[in-house]
Amino acid sequence: MSAISLVPVSEFSIGNLPVAANPPMSYDVTLGTPTAQGIVPPFTNLAASIYEINGVGPAYGWNAALGAWKQI
Repeated sequence: MSAISLVPVSEFSIGNLPVAANPPMSYDVTLGTPTAQGIVPPFTNLAASIYEINGVGPAYGWNAALGAWKQI
């Protein structure tokens, strides 16, 4: 028998060290931009992207250096 361990999509490992990553994110364009809605990725020092929940609005990427969303 072999052991199987499941790792959440938001975690990866390098050797024995876990490395965090931002999860997939979405927003509602009818409520404004991600900035207007106050959406911030969990790990603000890492890259992130956010997509409109229905696919009708623009996508944004997180600029970790500026701490802000930028339309992509």
